[in-house]
Amino acid sequence: MPTALKRTCYLVVLLSVGNTARAQNPDALGWPQWRGPQGTGVSLERGWNAHFEESGPKKLWEAKVGRGFSSPIVQGGALFLFSTDPANLQRESLARLDAETGAVLWQHTYEIASVKRSGNPAGGTPALVGNRVFTYGAGLNLGCVDARSGQPLWSRDLMKDLPGRPCPYGYQLSPTPYENLIIVPAILGLKPKGGGPAFEPRAGPYPVTGGVLLAFDQQTGKEIWRNTEGASAWSSPVLADFAGLKTLVHLTGRYLLGINPRDGKTRWKFDLRDVGFDAEDMAASPAIAGDVIVVPIHKAYGSVAAGTAGSAGFRVQNGKPQFLWKNTQWCHWFQSPAIWGDAVYAFDEKSTFWSLDLRTGKERWRTKELGVTNNSGGGFVIADGKLIAIDARRHLTIAELGPTGPKILSKAVIFSGAGGFECETAPLLLDGRLYCRNHTQLVCFDLRAAK
Repeated sequence: MPTALKRTCYLVVLLSVGNTARAQNPDALGWPQWRGPQGTGVSLERGWNAHFEESGPKKLWEAKVGRGFSSPIVQGGALFLFSTDPANLQRESLARLDAETGAVLWQHTYEIASVKRSGNPAGGTPALVGNRVFTYGAGLNLGCVDARSGQPLWSRDLMKDLPGRPCPYGYQLSPTPYENLIIVPAILGLKPKGGGPAFEPRAGPYPVTGGVLLAFDQQTGKEIWRNTEGASAWSSPVLADFAGLKTLVHLTGRYLLGINPRDGKTRWKFDLRDVGFDAEDMAASPAIAGDVIVVPIHKAYGSVAAGTAGSAGFRVQNGKPQFLWKNTQWCHWFQSPAIWGDAVYAFDEKSTFWSLDLRTGKERWRTKELGVTNNSGGGFVIADGKLIAIDARRHLTIAELGPTGPKILSKAVIFSGAGGFECETAPLLLDGRLYCRNHTQLVCFDLRAAK
């Protein structure tokens, strides 16, 4: 095939990613797991109202919630939220709310027994499969709860069973469902002396060895397979389809892994040190569109200047990843990037919002209008070419994304002062309703278009 034709076909594939998503029915798919039904951070909504006054969009309801960075999930009128007790880091809970009224229908709470928590609240977003909700807590507690009644069906204390290694600030991971499996990363450790609980470090270094990916039977909690190539304590694995081949893509402290989700066998492994990166605390997950993978690579504060962290692009061809580009100026940390059309979008470690060309990794634009002054940026989702972001200033911002920069359409303060500065969780847009959370509040706004 001529080179020019190859490039044209490649661009058509990239541009079709957003168009294909928009052609589907968002209500049928719901938002059953972290970053949505396709794990992309892109909502399928169209025809919603992106404009509101400075006072903010119409509020449908508000609920008081526990602390947490976990995003809500919604399907079939049911909303599920995972949180930590504000007064007790050892206590985590899963709640079911009515998505239209905010009424709490049930709440399942458990105590973390095998590790003494010291840091952040729960950050893993639940996954809903049929009538089962799966949670993965900061202390490696994997649980399965009946979505209708809230009754626990099975649970695994992986900190005790593996045993696992405590991670600074706790594990911040979301379970990945695939067929009859639920897949999670963990870091192996040693049993604490005396048989008591392990103690969670208050800060780094972050564990980069001993990582495993584990698959459990959704019905029983029995371990089905284990991959020992490595894992991250904060970066959740992402399912992708490369030329009809389902692949679990995971970013560890050293490698970009491609794994067969059915049996756990490694399909390919790319050592990020081969292209000059020296990563440690991988916190964001890869973004995938078609056969292209965008990898966020973080080491520590100030790592961008050293050139050992940033972002990289890969293209999976003939069953193997081919290195496309490297950008050492755009370095993600907590917030995973999202792809829309032929561009990549995300906050960097200094709270600047960037847009990169998906094919080359070159900067298109950057702005502080959507960021904050701390080191983590904000949470965001993309819907029909528009960015919906919340930040640590308690702002909700909606902006139209373009090739030269964002056009701010609406902006307002949406949270009260209590816990308002912790607005780092991605919002959720479904059926014209926008769900936003911080460490004290879960608020539902009406963004439905006027009839």
